[in-house]
Amino acid sequence: MAKAEYRSSLRSKKLITEALVELLDEKTLDKITVTDIVKKADINRGTFYAHYDNVSDVVASLFQYGYEIITNSIHDLHEDSDFDMGIMLKQIQHFMEQNYDFYHKIFSSDINMKIYEELFNVLIAYILEHEDEISTVSHADFVFYTSFYAGGVIKLYRDWFIGNLPMTFDELTERCSVLLEEMKHHIML
Repeated sequence: MAKAEYRSSLRSKKLITEALVELLDEKTLDKITVTDIVKKADINRGTFYAHYDNVSDVVASLFQYGYEIITNSIHDLHEDSDFDMGIMLKQIQHFMEQNYDFYHKIFSSDINMKIYEELFNVLIAYILEHEDEISTVSHADFVFYTSFYAGGVIKLYRDWFIGNLPMTFDELTERCSVLLEEMKHHIML
């Protein structure tokens, strides 16, 4: 019985998140209601509230899922290898490509600051985790440089998603990797 309940729960969450992504084609996130989602997902309100408190909870769960996938894949890649910012960015790119519609809509929406913060936190956490390996500057300087570069890289990804950068996703990731490697060399001086 527990397996059936688990599958049902996963199915309901999937219907809810898919409905939210579809609704983003029709209206901005701040205009989407629980009623809109349950109608689009063809579920009842009780099912929605069994999993989420409100629309913001659905968005937060999508960000949390993305954060977990990205951080797990980055950690898996780096268990036995050296710190490589290019590999980290490729993992983020891969995840975003798999969820392109969602990220395109979110970066183009009124809540793009939330996704900016989530991606910023992933990038910063990963780089700070390797501070001892790569930094010869003070911790304060390291945090400063890391925040500066991470903020710029994430802004570039946002601009790409909304169509303001005339390059491919691969080109963007490659150029950002170069920038982050330059930062790494700067803080190793």
